[in-house]
Order: sequence, then C-alpha cells, then structure tokens
Amino acid sequence: MSTAGKQGNWQPKGLSYSSASSRTTLVPAGTKMNADGYVVTDDKCETNTPGIYVVGDLREKYARQIVIAAADGATAALAAAHYVEAKKAAAAADTCDLPEALLQGAS
Repeated sequence: MSTAGKQGNWQPKGLSYSSASSRTTLVPAGTKMNADGYVVTDDKCETNTPGIYVVGDLREKYARQIVIAAADGATAALAAAHYVEAKKAAAAADTCDLPEALLQGAS
C-alpha cells in the first residue's frame, strides 16, 4: 500500500462483503438475527457484538434499496471509526508516560 509516497504494510481489521444469496455465511456465530435471517443492528449498524457492523441487504430494515444500503455504509463507517478511536483512547489512558522534562529532572 502506498500513501503519500511512503511504503508500509497494511493489516486489515475488518471485512466488507456483499451477496444476497449467502448473506449469513460471514456473519459471526452469536450475532443476533431475526426470524427471516437478517442481522439485527442498532441505528449505527452495529450488531450485538461490539465492533461488528452490518450494512445493506444483510441488515434488518424496512426497505431494501441501493440508496439505503449506501447510507448504511456511510453510517457504519463513521460508527466504526468512532469505535476504533475510542479503543485507541482507552488504550492510551491505560499508560502513564511522564513528560521528558520530569524524567530529566529526576536524575
């Protein structure tokens, strides 16, 4: 992957897939589904498993139209980005880094 002229390794943490014929094959075990086989989500397209988002025709909803699926994708992308940032902030809060000036003054 190349970004702004820099090379690096990309480690994906998610998956995007679309297929009405096999819509449940990639849904993790334990994910809440309705009687018709659609995944139950909240208004952010998040499933009952934190960090797992479902959009489009996989998701339980009133209407199945491309414009709604596109909106689902935008909503889920924003929610997933917020989820990742919150996880990063929580991980950063678990560390206690002293400012360099304090470390130098201690010696």
